[in-house]
Amino acid sequence: MKWQLLAAIPTAEFIPMALIMMPLMSRWSMVFSIRSYPYAREQGMGAAFANLAPKHVITYNTISTFFMPIVLLLIGFLLYTLLYGAFAIFAVPDVGYVVGLGVLVYATIGIFQINIISMIITYIINRFLNRYIVKELGGTTGDTYGFVVEVTEVLLILVYVIILSILSATVVANPTMF
Repeated sequence: MKWQLLAAIPTAEFIPMALIMMPLMSRWSMVFSIRSYPYAREQGMGAAFANLAPKHVITYNTISTFFMPIVLLLIGFLLYTLLYGAFAIFAVPDVGYVVGLGVLVYATIGIFQINIISMIITYIINRFLNRYIVKELGGTTGDTYGFVVEVTEVLLILVYVIILSILSATVVANPTMF
């Protein structure tokens, strides 16, 4: 299903963003599930995580998830500088490096906006799923952690497909808008 949803993204440029955001947000959701909801059993693979997770893990995980686009910018800046530097040794210097960095920063701003929307959507998905799980099973388990991760990824990419389809249709219908 994930593959079909990825193939349904109307603009191919957004597929790498979806491939980065899906696992990032689903793992953030899992940490939230582990720390915020009671564990259903005394034993089990997830019991160690549920019982030993420190209280501040949600804060650290949320901060690191929120600032991930900056980490991606720094990695992109480093790779771009190395690649462009290798190219510049054999070519005449030009303004391409500065323009490329501008594009990189512009893309990071876009990823930041997508990151914020993704975090909000993931939080809502997590709350609905875990409330249902706790109501039905009396708590979470290691299996439900995996379930939350997988369902979050599928629903998040479904939201991406819907939003990008709407935006693509808007741009096609009104090309002077952007």
